[in-house]
Amino acid sequence: MQTGFTTKCKLIRWLDGDTAEVEITRKVRVRLLDCWAPETKGVEKPLGLKAKEFVQEEYPEGTILYLHIPTEDSGEVSDLFTFGRVLGKLYDMDGNIIAEELRERKLAFATKEELHEFLESIHFPATH
Repeated sequence: MQTGFTTKCKLIRWLDGDTAEVEITRKVRVRLLDCWAPETKGVEKPLGLKAKEFVQEEYPEGTILYLHIPTEDSGEVSDLFTFGRVLGKLYDMDGNIIAEELRERKLAFATKEELHEFLESIHFPATH
């Protein structure tokens, strides 16, 4: 595991296929690193809902997970906050990385570019 902060957390809910709300000592929104799922609004909605349905079924509300927030060597996490969310990785109790499970099923992609390439390959308009 890379340098950073890792703690056990309780899954509160899935906001979409690549953003979860977890409880540590208080709720935080976690934007999964290396995971770009289609949005659950706009033209990508049908594909985004598939990703969200997968994570909701595999990891229902109340599931205990591990949250890892990577840091620089200095321990700073300030660069890892975006749109009111912390950037991090969620692992289940067996060590499976949720983002990898989404990517294996083609429900999410490692980069925004890969997501857009996929949407274009199926003639689905990508939002930029």
